Amino acid sequence: MYTRKDGERVERENTTQKIREYISENQISISEIAERTGVVKSKLEETSEENFNATEFLEICYFLKVDPRIFA
Repeated sequence: MYTRKDGERVERENTTQKIREYISENQISISEIAERTGVVKSKLEETSEENFNATEFLEICYFLKVDPRIFA
């Protein structure tokens, strides 16, 4: 959560959650992502509370063939 300039409190969605949503919305297999990137499958699941580290983030973006900036 953070407070905007106008005083309203807003929940900020993190990059890891954005990637998980992208994977889900595009019906991409988390098993295949895990196998090809080395990221633990449980970390890719929508219910996981773990965040990706920088290397994992970039490996996933490379696998998805997307510019990492779309998750900013």
